[in-house]
Amino acid sequence: MTIFGLDLSNKNNNIILFGLLLALLMVAGCGSSNDSNFDNSYPANTLTALSSNEQLETYLKDQFAKSVITYETNDNFFDGPVLPLPGIGIGDGSAGAGIESGSSYTNTNVQEEGVDEADRAKTDGTYLYIAKQHRVAVVKTSEPFQEVGGIDINGIVDALYLYKNVLVVLYIPLNGEGDRLRSSSQPIGVPCWIPYDAKVGISLYDVSNPAEPGLIKTVEMDGYLVDSRRINGKLHLILQFLPNLSSLTLYCDKDSYGEVVAANRSALENLTLEQLIPFYQTNSLQNGVGIRKQAIAPENFYRAIDDDGGGSVTTVITINLDAPEMEFDSIGIIANAHSVYASMQSLYVISNRLPYLSMPTSIPEQYMAVHKFDLTGEKVQSVGSGAVKGWILNQFSLGEYEDVLRIATSTGNMWGPTPSSENGVYCLTFQDNKMEVIGKLENLAPGEQIYAVRFIGKRGFLVTFVKVDPLFTLDLSDPAAPKVAGELKVPGFSEYIHPYGENHLITIGKDAVNDSGFAWYQGVQLSIFDITDFSNPTLVGEPLLIGDRGTNSEALYNHKAFTFWNQNNLLAIPIDLYEHASEPTSPSVFGQYQHSGLYVYRVSVDRGFELQGTIQTRTTGFPLWTRGVFIDEYVYSLTPGSVYKALIEDMAQTLETLPLVD
Repeated sequence: MTIFGLDLSNKNNNIILFGLLLALLMVAGCGSSNDSNFDNSYPANTLTALSSNEQLETYLKDQFAKSVITYETNDNFFDGPVLPLPGIGIGDGSAGAGIESGSSYTNTNVQEEGVDEADRAKTDGTYLYIAKQHRVAVVKTSEPFQEVGGIDINGIVDALYLYKNVLVVLYIPLNGEGDRLRSSSQPIGVPCWIPYDAKVGISLYDVSNPAEPGLIKTVEMDGYLVDSRRINGKLHLILQFLPNLSSLTLYCDKDSYGEVVAANRSALENLTLEQLIPFYQTNSLQNGVGIRKQAIAPENFYRAIDDDGGGSVTTVITINLDAPEMEFDSIGIIANAHSVYASMQSLYVISNRLPYLSMPTSIPEQYMAVHKFDLTGEKVQSVGSGAVKGWILNQFSLGEYEDVLRIATSTGNMWGPTPSSENGVYCLTFQDNKMEVIGKLENLAPGEQIYAVRFIGKRGFLVTFVKVDPLFTLDLSDPAAPKVAGELKVPGFSEYIHPYGENHLITIGKDAVNDSGFAWYQGVQLSIFDITDFSNPTLVGEPLLIGDRGTNSEALYNHKAFTFWNQNNLLAIPIDLYEHASEPTSPSVFGQYQHSGLYVYRVSVDRGFELQGTIQTRTTGFPLWTRGVFIDEYVYSLTPGSVYKALIEDMAQTLETLPLVD
């Protein structure tokens, strides 16, 4: 494994189409680059607002009509305009474990300090709010430890926010195809497709009396929830909407492209604007069921001037949680949304794009459109759009510091006898409504793949892996001239990096054994790195290895399952434990499943990871999700079915189990 450290001090359409484009995009993501002249600032686009619903309708119909894949029967050549594939999350997330200021409890582990993220559970230190499938359970943590109430939801609960006395429930309405959408219990990065009738439910409750939550209002919006963030009292929801385009011809012979586009224009002629853009409906106890309204006014719709944005609509909805009865604000761009990153000042939406498709003789280079929104004003404002080549791992591949956006990307193919994969870090600023690359560091760890990224204040860190895990430290103190500062190679790989004070990192990943030139991953591995000497990062002691091959943790792919209470040096992570009954004949052999549970460690630089105790939650199958929460002297293990409570200093003897109402 290689860890890189960065010093950043200075600055749709049917399922067939989705399946085809998904396959092509996945191939393209693993293909070699033929575009050596890509300058990482193309296409830099100015976004322009649309003036009327008539102009909006005309533009959308034109986009959809041209979204056709063409091919040559003889050589399988794909060319021509392509409808960019929505619904491929590649992330989808600085502070630490979401500690409330001056509090004695932990909350959701977030990427950036002050930028809250939706999760399956929230707490105010006295009550726990826990997402079940169709219900939110309310649990009192003090004596008597009990479930005091709950909220029944007409849908599948996805995630929660808690702000002062307002509980936000994000859910998938029970409306057929929408039920198939990815929920936050799945690993970020799982590809999915967007059904055209997808909807998102947003319910706001007054929980000033937690035992009797009162509904403030519910909004049901057309589209798929890509991601969300809360900054102070403003909740930002990023949705993607794709209309029903089943009447269109989606691919054709290259010579008939013009005829097909003309036929598509005819097929779209009788569609109304309401069928092409997202609408919403508000329900409240005071006003009852409202009428369906257009979600975005035309003057708040933006499109790229010089580049087709595809036909799907990305909407940023902003709800004022300090005045939740008020109407929301909205802004939209005609573009796809695949990943989201937010700082306190800015929101970035990433859209994967393919400039062309050419198979099987060559694979085009994938690039990402980057759309920036300003969050500092009274309303969200569009700033500009641009692109960089490659693709990102997840939301942690981006980080903003002093108005400079840092992005870590990968290109090429890491498989086969001659891997062509490369990695890079780009520093970007937005000027005159366009994105500009002001500095870049390329050709990092050729032939390896990025497994973890973290930008923290003035520094950042990058982990790659092929047979060993390199941790690189990169000096980006001058964003115009980034350079490698240091490198450390250790066995295994890290998949999540967490800050531990100013001079240390905690990582979670997998151990790996090199056998006959192949690295076989083993159990879960926890490590501490010393970055005091930034040019010479070191491993503190020996990594802690948990279980044998097959052992897994939700925290490997979902940072919200990683809870570190920095002020008390306590770590809680869920573990699905596999162990060998005897010495395996090969490192490729999986162990036998033992149990699932929450593992709690006391962490120190001197003594490493000391097991404080475990809370076993299951011995057959796996819970959909598990969260660890520390409140005062207690640790809680939260699952969809039960809450477990124990004294941190005596977990084995004080464990209480509270089954939750179905």
